[in-house]
Amino acid sequence: MTPAAPAETMDSTPGASSGDDGGGNGGGDELNGDEALLGQAKQVLWAEQQVWLEKLFEIIRASKPAAPQPAAPQPAGGGGGAAMEVVGEGAAAPATSHPGGEAAVAASRAAGISLDSSAERAEAEAAQRRDAEAEGGHEAALGSALRSVAREPSMHAYAPYLCQFVESEVQRNLQCLPMLFALMRLVRAMLSNLSLNLEAYLQQILPAVTTCVVGRKLCAARGDDHWSLRAIAAGVMHTIAAQYGDRFTDLQPRLTKTYRDALEDRKRALTTHFGALLGLREFGPHAVHKLLLPMMPAYLQLVHGVMSAPLPDAAPAAAPAAAASDIVREMAQEPGDAAPASAASESTPAPSASPAAPPKRARLVRQMEALRVYDAALATCGAYLFRHGHYFAA
Repeated sequence: MTPAAPAETMDSTPGASSGDDGGGNGGGDELNGDEALLGQAKQVLWAEQQVWLEKLFEIIRASKPAAPQPAAPQPAGGGGGAAMEVVGEGAAAPATSHPGGEAAVAASRAAGISLDSSAERAEAEAAQRRDAEAEGGHEAALGSALRSVAREPSMHAYAPYLCQFVESEVQRNLQCLPMLFALMRLVRAMLSNLSLNLEAYLQQILPAVTTCVVGRKLCAARGDDHWSLRAIAAGVMHTIAAQYGDRFTDLQPRLTKTYRDALEDRKRALTTHFGALLGLREFGPHAVHKLLLPMMPAYLQLVHGVMSAPLPDAAPAAAPAAAASDIVREMAQEPGDAAPASAASESTPAPSASPAAPPKRARLVRQMEALRVYDAALATCGAYLFRHGHYFAA
């Protein structure tokens, strides 16, 4: 994304008004010469801006992890000679020193299982060191770039391109957690710069940040730490409302309504509920008192029902129909939740009493998500009652 250079972009840079100092005494030739020099200076500065923008975008895009390389196929047979070569010349013990003997070595090689654990371990450790060094270098470069965004007074010229970049990259990387982290850090740095006015670009930033707060799935694996991303994005959203709420009086009511609607919709993912809880907590005790506390008793009971639901293996043969309410059953199995594959179902047979129940692993993940939501709800309401409950006491 290389922005075009508008004529008025660099008018606020130092030296932009030097063409007016000639007055009427210098003559037309001197005035034309000053205008030409000013135009050349604008082009040079704009070229430097383009280079800086491209470098910043390249650093942020480098947060996206590289695609894993496919493993090299191993030959099905004849692994004995290859095993001796991998171990290396002059090795003290050949690969046939396996406790199971040559038959075990041959069977392992035929199955594609390598027995050269020492060489593989050294290679894995070296790869981890290289990855750590690369990650440390990238983090240093990203931190330096974000500090420039937060501190440089000339950032106002970059505002439209930065906002467009955030909007487009969030949509392209909805399940790339490192990239979303970097983009939220970029928005936070933009909000920290007092010379950067984002009022005209809120329609681009708000949907991107809202997605990172209440999006259903923000990572490739459900075990990734998307919870921290939602916390950062909720803080960014509150900063936006605090800075621009006086000019857009309906901004905070719209945001709190979005969070409240997400909590009231029992068909929404628990990850969405978690982000909505964090978002409401950021708006302080009045939002918690008015929007959260009235619904908390029933809501906590529903989430507790998800946490205490029996696993498929531990479910009784004839479970009573009144064991859980309809809403709990809806929350226990979301629409569109794909059953994770076969790894859990191969080791754990599906229960015959409830064929529509999700596998054990999916239910465990679901219960862990419910525990996160339960903890966030209790922490939010508990902090309110401890710090601010006396303000609202009758």
